[in-house]
Amino acid sequence: MNLLKKTLLAAGASALLAVMGSGAAVASPIFTISPNVIPGISGYAPFQATDFSYASNATVTQTGATTQTETGYAYLTAFVNNGQGLGINATGLVSPVSTLGLADTYQAYLRFTATVSGVTGFGPGNVGTITAFNFSLYADPNRDTTFGTTGSVTGNTGNDVLLATGTLQSGSAGFQTTTGAPTFNAIDFFSVVNVAGNGPYFSQPNPFYNLVLTSTTAGSAQNVTVTGSGIGATAVITGITGTANFASTPVPEPMTLSLFGVGLVTAGALRRRAKAKKA
Repeated sequence: MNLLKKTLLAAGASALLAVMGSGAAVASPIFTISPNVIPGISGYAPFQATDFSYASNATVTQTGATTQTETGYAYLTAFVNNGQGLGINATGLVSPVSTLGLADTYQAYLRFTATVSGVTGFGPGNVGTITAFNFSLYADPNRDTTFGTTGSVTGNTGNDVLLATGTLQSGSAGFQTTTGAPTFNAIDFFSVVNVAGNGPYFSQPNPFYNLVLTSTTAGSAQNVTVTGSGIGATAVITGITGTANFASTPVPEPMTLSLFGVGLVTAGALRRRAKAKKA
């Protein structure tokens, strides 16, 4: 009896450890971009990437005792595939600060608004929960959109092409405890757009992943310029850089499910043996 119980317990423990060990870190999933769907752009084959880099400016306003709103933009600077940067010849993407004015190239940027709760100011340690974050991602095939230091987007935006939209799933934002440098991290539901009937720019997978935005800075509060105090005060945040990738939803593998089944069978066997002994 004791030997059987020990054997069953060992089997259950082994199954649990195997399940726990199966939760290894997952790399950023690969996605496919099809630049030729943008009107006026041609000559590019679909390419794969795992991340894209961006640069962002924004203005943050203290709208309540513990709430802030943020409005700004983030323009794409490069696509990356597992650490390897992809050049303009592969992607067609041109950063607004680039001097390259080649034909069949385009800028890409997202405009966003956000609301953060639980923050009382712009000083170090003021980090809150993002309660709203909405964005629209555009292509600028004429490269005639301009980006201001306060987060404004001007120029000829009327011919820009909508590529995707996003809404908040979860996130946090504020100012780092030690340096006061701004930080913004969010996971967003990501909806691709059929561009001018040519198909989606983010062409694979379908349905698409959720977007993960992670901001980085020079590590200091020099990126933040504050005007005023209390409710109505503003902070202009400049020179923020970051990385965006996508998060897929893992599906349990059959082996993992079978291991859970072993644990359940083991527990059931132990209960049945205990009842038989009482009887």
